[in-house]
Parts: sequence; structure tokens; C-alpha cells
Amino acid sequence: MEFELCLVRHGETEANRTHIIQGHLDVPLSQTGLEQARLVAKHLADTQFTLAISSDLLRALKTGETIRDVNSSFQEIEVWKVARERSFGDCEGQGVDVMLGAVKGKNKEQLFAWG
Repeated sequence: MEFELCLVRHGETEANRTHIIQGHLDVPLSQTGLEQARLVAKHLADTQFTLAISSDLLRALKTGETIRDVNSSFQEIEVWKVARERSFGDCEGQGVDVMLGAVKGKNKEQLFAWG
């Protein structure tokens, strides 16, 4: 069986722009992110999709809905909580410097188990 997989990352959020760790924080797209979603939607307008999946977080779902609004090959977006970005625990909502301090000195196994 063959298939093509099209992955689209969500548009920019204010947290992305200001280097704040998001993880499971449910933050919306910024104005730039909304424009990025419109641009990728325009690019994918004629692409045939048989399945669309998004996490339940606003930034991902809004990006998918923007694509759906201009692409008639699908109406439903399956929302999978398991598709969320990984959790960064207490670092969520903090600057990237806080997360870098939290992971400093951890080995590979500790990093995989962390979060």
C-alpha cells in the first residue's frame, strides 16, 4: 500500500515569536500565524486529502480549519489529543532560558523521560 503524507506545522503564535515554551498551553495563532495559515491553505487548495488530523490545541486546529475552508476534498478534521506537542511541565509559559536551565546536565535517557 502506498500513500502520501502531508505534514503542516501550525502558524506562528505570540509565544513562538517571544520564545516562550508552549507545550500543552493552548495559545491561539498570532496575526502573522493566521496569515501563514492562509498562505499554506492557498498552496494546498487543490491537494486531494482523504484524511485530516489535528491536535486539539487552538493553534493546530485553526491552521487545519483554514486549509479546510479552501479545500473541498475534506470536510471533517479528526481531532487527536495524542497529536499534541509534548508537555514541558513547569517550563510551559516560561522563556526558553528556563527550559535550557532545566535540561542542563541531563543525559539522553533523562531527557527522553523528562516532560
